[in-house]
Amino acid sequence: MQFVEQVFLKSAYSYKAATYVATGRADQLWSGHVVDRQINAGSKAVADYWIIEFLRSEFATTAAAGTKRLATALKDAIASTASVNVKAQIAAVAQLASGLPRHMMTISDFCDRFNFSQETKEAVLRKVNPARLVDDRFQFDSAEFGRHIAYKQVELDNGGVLTAPAEKFSEVFEETRRRGGEERTFSTTGLIVDERLKKIK
Repeated sequence: MQFVEQVFLKSAYSYKAATYVATGRADQLWSGHVVDRQINAGSKAVADYWIIEFLRSEFATTAAAGTKRLATALKDAIASTASVNVKAQIAAVAQLASGLPRHMMTISDFCDRFNFSQETKEAVLRKVNPARLVDDRFQFDSAEFGRHIAYKQVELDNGGVLTAPAEKFSEVFEETRRRGGEERTFSTTGLIVDERLKKIK
């Protein structure tokens, strides 16, 4: 009891608590509910170390399953919308997400982190399957994300940068080789749907 009193604070506004339930079967995984009031970020937010390091537990949704669900929702949103702005926002974020750290999040949190417009966020959330898991927490896995939604980017020595979905890159850009195979020419044809200036790549 003395150890417990040292670890857990008695304040109603700064405590951690966990409850696990099991039927007693040897082959059953315990399920539980946790509360973390010490981070003061609402009832759905829980410190990573509290679950993984201290309790030696995992969230019900694995990193792989949650990240795959997110990637699938993003791809389905792009495929189903006619909005140029929605497509452009999701495509841009798909390239940036590979550098996202392994933080706990929901799909809604992901949309907010990249400042999706309300239209884009709603388009993504509508494609979460099953819909009841839209607020399910998982640890983002950039490697898993790249397996399901990836963009191929080619940078040329003349400053040009070519980007397209990895699985469609060869369809979008026609490539021909020149000068013994070292120099290459890329060509494509399409309508301009978005145009912007960036300070960095």
